[in-house]
Amino acid sequence: MDIAIGMDGGRLDPDGGRIKRVGGPSGGVAKEASPRLPKPLFRRVRSKRSALVPTAALTLCASFLIGSWPKTADALGGAPISVQLAGGLVIFPSAERLNTGAGFGLGIGWKPFRAVGFEVGYLGAAFTEERAEAGSNVVAVESGGYAAVLYVPFEWTLAPYVLGGAGLSHRRIVGEEAGRFIHPGTFARLPVGVGVELRLGLFTLGLRGTYDFVLRSSASRGGGSPRRDDEVLTTLRVGALF
Repeated sequence: MDIAIGMDGGRLDPDGGRIKRVGGPSGGVAKEASPRLPKPLFRRVRSKRSALVPTAALTLCASFLIGSWPKTADALGGAPISVQLAGGLVIFPSAERLNTGAGFGLGIGWKPFRAVGFEVGYLGAAFTEERAEAGSNVVAVESGGYAAVLYVPFEWTLAPYVLGGAGLSHRRIVGEEAGRFIHPGTFARLPVGVGVELRLGLFTLGLRGTYDFVLRSSASRGGGSPRRDDEVLTTLRVGALF
């Protein structure tokens, strides 16, 4: 076996390992240094395993987001939009002499998520003010629009839901006679409520009740109670899916 001599008198084995001299320059026993071992394999395995942890976490997050993303056209069955006609009653729980009137509307809904839907529509009402003196009652008409978010926790044929939103309405008095408790003008409204909807193929039948917080200035309310203009609407809704 050939052995190379190093600059310091030490020797190198053929594989490059260092041979360490023991003794004086005239001779002595040479002792071979321990060979250099590669890094343990378990370190590399552990580093790869630690890299898999964030990858798995990202995969789970992506799966959750994809599961909550809007349904595909096939899953929607070609009917992602609903159109509903509504009719019912409007009640003024805090007003003194405002009679129960008729409420009506048109809503267009879209449910891109499993449990969350959106709805925009038109909302109108007609009611009267009861007068103490003899004569005809004062008639008022409301019309406006709204947007709401619906939360539908169960995908049942008869599915309950809750909703909340915001809208803008305008109230006017029919005729020239002024009302004492009817205050015309434009005002904001915040509807919150519950409902239930029955799906029969491509048709829907539902019942909804909302409490609308009416927001307007004290001057437009005539200085009365801040909740005297609030409205309760109960409507029967008939529609179709497209």
